[in-house]
Amino acid sequence: MKQGGWTTRVRRLSAGALAVLAAGCSEGPVDDIQTASLFVPPNGSLEGLEIVVPRGRALAFIAQPLGEGETLRTRIQLESADGTVAVAEPTIEMNQFVVLGLNVGTTTLRVKDESGQEATPTLSVQVVSP
Repeated sequence: MKQGGWTTRVRRLSAGALAVLAAGCSEGPVDDIQTASLFVPPNGSLEGLEIVVPRGRALAFIAQPLGEGETLRTRIQLESADGTVAVAEPTIEMNQFVVLGLNVGTTTLRVKDESGQEATPTLSVQVVSP
């Protein structure tokens, strides 16, 4: 009996500690995005939040959300302001995207968090002639 009571108290303490840790680790807003290229076509580039992709080509990259300088484990979505110029599609991996250059021009990619709220940073996309 004593062991059962002790086990119950440990479980309660563990559950309480997990609840406190979870509350303390709540993800803040996405303040910035750190990017890294996975595939860049000829005449394409990815520098910070600026993407250049030739028309008819694709550029693959990672977009890691940051909040107050810290890496967030938040899934983000990218939405093109002008889907006739370029679109961003997610891959099966978290926060990895492919940008497709559709027509010569410029547009921006809006960043949205898991809840669909628009975040502060945006990515600029320039589609150039191949």
